[in-house]
Amino acid sequence: MQATREQLEQMRLLSDRELYAQAQTFLQSYKPPENKQLAGLLEFSRNMNDLQSFAKHQQSRDWGNKSKEHYKAFYSELNKYLQKLRQQVETPPYSLVTQGLTAKAKKDQVEFFAGWLAREFIQHLVAQAQIMIAEEENQRQAGTRRTHA
Repeated sequence: MQATREQLEQMRLLSDRELYAQAQTFLQSYKPPENKQLAGLLEFSRNMNDLQSFAKHQQSRDWGNKSKEHYKAFYSELNKYLQKLRQQVETPPYSLVTQGLTAKAKKDQVEFFAGWLAREFIQHLVAQAQIMIAEEENQRQAGTRRTHA
C-alpha cells in the first residue's frame, strides 16, 4: 500500500505531536520493562500483528520474579493502547483511512496505518524508557558513590 503525500505528512505530525506525548504519558503511568524487553518491542513493532501477539504473550507470562511484576500491567495497557490505535486510524483526529473503499481495501489501509503508527509509538516509547532507565541507573550510582565517599 502506498500512502499519499498528505497522509505521510499527517502521520509525521501525529508521530511528533501525538504519539510522542502519548508515549511519555504511558511511561508516567507504567514502569517500563528492562532493555531486553524494549529491544523485543522494537523488533516486533515491524508488524502490527506480531507486535500485538508479542504484547499479549508477555502480558500472559508468569514473570515469577517480584522485580518484574510491573511487566504484566505494562503489557496489558500496551495491548489496550494498540487496539485503540487500530480503531483511531479511521476516526478523527487521525482519519487516515480513505472513505468509500471496499472492505478489503479498507482493512488493508487500517493495517498499514495502524502498523505504521504503532511502530512510531513504540520507537518513542522505547527511546523514552531507555532515558528513564539510564537516569535511574545514574541516580543509583551517584547514591552508591555518596555512601562510599
